Amino acid sequence: MGNCDKDAGDSGIHSPEHLSGSQRKSSPSIGSRCGSGLTGSPRDLSPPLLQELACMNLREMASRPDIGRAGRQIAIRSNFFEVGMLNNNMMVTQYHVEIHHPGSRKLDREENRAVFWKVVVDHRQYFPNKFAVAYDGAHQLYTPTRIEFPEGRPSIRLESDVSLAKDSRERTRCAVSFQCVGPVLIEMRRTRTNNLDERILTPIQIIDIVFRQSLTCPYVENSANFFVYKSSSYRLPVNGAAALDLEGGKEMWTGFFSSAHVASGWKPLLNIDVTHTTFYKAHISMVQFMCEVLNEKSSHYCRSSSKEDYRDTSSSNTRNAPAGLRYGGYSNSTSYSRPMNNRRRDYNYHDYIGGALSVS
Repeated sequence: MGNCDKDAGDSGIHSPEHLSGSQRKSSPSIGSRCGSGLTGSPRDLSPPLLQELACMNLREMASRPDIGRAGRQIAIRSNFFEVGMLNNNMMVTQYHVEIHHPGSRKLDREENRAVFWKVVVDHRQYFPNKFAVAYDGAHQLYTPTRIEFPEGRPSIRLESDVSLAKDSRERTRCAVSFQCVGPVLIEMRRTRTNNLDERILTPIQIIDIVFRQSLTCPYVENSANFFVYKSSSYRLPVNGAAALDLEGGKEMWTGFFSSAHVASGWKPLLNIDVTHTTFYKAHISMVQFMCEVLNEKSSHYCRSSSKEDYRDTSSSNTRNAPAGLRYGGYSNSTSYSRPMNNRRRDYNYHDYIGGALSVS
C-alpha cells in the first residue's frame, strides 16, 4: 500500500477502502507509512505524531447556520462559563480501558474508578503524574503524552489488590488493560480519529470528562465531599451541612449537573445546573432506620393499637416478676419519636442483652 492521501479541505474523509483493518488498529504502522503533510497542523508536534495525524479521518462538526435577527436584543445571565484553552490545537492520546474482576458480577463506574486509580498509584513507572490522566469511569482514557509501554507494545495489562465494598473478601486481585487508540486533536470545529466504524468522541466530550474528573479522582482533596452518580455530583451532608428530611429513613441531597458545550465562534462552555435527588440517611443505625420506616408506613390507628397492646403485654409479663428484674432479656427501653403532619409518631425499641431474665 502506498502513502495515504493527504487532507483535502475540511470536508475530506478517508473511506474504509483506503485503509486496511490492521492499519486502522495499529497507530505506529500508520505513522510509518503515511506522509508528513497536514494542512493546519500545530507546529509543535513531533514528526511521528504529524505522520500519524495525517492519516486520521477528518470529521467536520455541525455548525449553526445563523442566529435570529427579528426583534430586539436583550441581555441575559446564564449558568454557562467560558472555558479558556492556552493551546487551541492541543493533542492528547486516547486509550481503551478494560477493567477485569475475578467475579461474575459487572462493576459499576464507582468500582471501576476504584480499581483504575489503585492501578495508577501502584504502577508509577507508567503514570509518574497521576493528575495527568483523564478517565471517564468506563472505557475512555486520555493523557497529554504517550504512556511508555514496555518493548514498544500497543497494550499492557496491570494488576493490583483493591478493596471493594461489595466483595466478600478484604482485597480482590483486579487488573486493568490499556490499549492505545491514537492521538486526538482537541479542536472545537473538527476532530480527527482513527475509528472509521465507531461513534466519534468529539473534543468537547473529552473536555467534559476532564472537568468531571475533578470530583471523581480520589486524590483530589475536594472529591471526598461529593458523591458522583452518572453526570451529577451530590454534596455529602457532612460537617453540619443540612439535608432535607423526607422521613422514612430518606433525605434529599443537593448537587449539580455539569456538561460541556460548544458556543458561537467554536468557544467551549461549561454548563452547571442544580439538581436534587433522594438518598437513604447516612450515619443512621439500623434500629433508628427501622423505626422511621415503620412510623412512615403505619397509620395512626395502628400505632395507637400497637401502643395499647404493648402496654398490656408489658404489664402482664412483669406483674409476677421479682423487683429489679425484667422478662425477655431487655434492659433498656428507648422511645424514638418524630413530628409529621402536625402529630408526633412514636415507636419504642429496646436494647437487647440476652437471657430470659436480666437485672435492670
